[in-house]
Amino acid sequence: MDEHGIDAARGAWRGEADGLHRAGCLGPPVRLPPGCTAVDSQMLLIVKVDGRFKGRLVARGDQQVDGDSFDSTTTHAPVLHQVSFRILMAIASALHAHVHTIDVNLAFRYAKNDIDIYIRPPRGTSWGRDDSGKPLVRRAIKALYGLRASASLWLKAAWDALEAFGLEAAQSDPCVLTMKRDGVMLYVGLYVDDFVIISLDLDLIAKLKAHLADYFEYKDPGRPHREAQGPPSGLFRV
Repeated sequence: MDEHGIDAARGAWRGEADGLHRAGCLGPPVRLPPGCTAVDSQMLLIVKVDGRFKGRLVARGDQQVDGDSFDSTTTHAPVLHQVSFRILMAIASALHAHVHTIDVNLAFRYAKNDIDIYIRPPRGTSWGRDDSGKPLVRRAIKALYGLRASASLWLKAAWDALEAFGLEAAQSDPCVLTMKRDGVMLYVGLYVDDFVIISLDLDLIAKLKAHLADYFEYKDPGRPHREAQGPPSGLFRV
């Protein structure tokens, strides 16, 4: 990596640290309380398709102990099933419906951690030391990437936001949510931090996006860019 790449990587890591600070994801540096668990963390560097760098603080969830710092029954987090996605696209094509997507920024930071778990700083960095010289740690207030239950906690936060709008999860796939308003259907497919929104009513889609903006920050590319041939009724975008 050349000097320009090193500077870009440092900028990405600083951006991640600033974002976590603004979102209140970590508590202040403290001495590890007695009886509490601490795990290591790593600052990863992700290279985007367009060459941009993105930093990501990831906790070492593999160091968590079942029954101590997490409950193995709360780690399951379903995603939109492939068959469900195809059915949603078929509905969109048959109805000539609008298909929009949104991508929630740093999705896990919107889910509060429901256990006391502490994070050690990434290797090569420090959050200070206590009077005895031991490194300080920080409590994971939000569901950090890498912690065992984070995906499940985020999914619950997403469900809560969608259900507050009136959407209900399907029994066959909890990541498909639907509702009818004024005789018009609205469909939402949830795949981790990506939402696929389908409806004949653009105004209804706009209202849902405005509602979600009260809960999350997200990127809104609008309609997806790739076109796919649907049934004889016409084209739909995927």
